[in-house]
Amino acid sequence: MIYEQIRSGRLRSVKKGRTRLIPALAITDYIALLEQEARST
Repeated sequence: MIYEQIRSGRLRSVKKGRTRLIPALAITDYIALLEQEARST
């Protein structure tokens, strides 16, 4: 599920070597996006 969200651009990530990291701000932004979508429906 997480990789699908990253591929779609809904969840930002950065790559360091072979590791994919998700910055704390990206998680905050993703949660805000989910809340906004929940209010829209």
